[in-house]
Amino acid sequence: MLPCSEAGASTDKEGTDGRGAARSAASTWQGRQDSKQKRLIGDIALGVGVVAIGAAAYLWLAPGKKAPPKEAAALDVRVGPNGAWAGYGGRF
Repeated sequence: MLPCSEAGASTDKEGTDGRGAARSAASTWQGRQDSKQKRLIGDIALGVGVVAIGAAAYLWLAPGKKAPPKEAAALDVRVGPNGAWAGYGGRF
């Protein structure tokens, strides 16, 4: 982060910004608070992004589970004198 004098927002002893415009202490304080809030939001977003990339890499590179046996899931269709019935069931 650049000091105020290097960023082009330097102030002299009279409280001007070097171009003759007066700056109040409240506006300077508010600008610093806005800056801190934006940096915090940026840091949080960066952290969330890093965690998301790590989780995606783990899920992509981790060994997969074996395919469930064929008996684990079944489709059942029955026809009776009063109509038909279809069901799908599985075991975990």
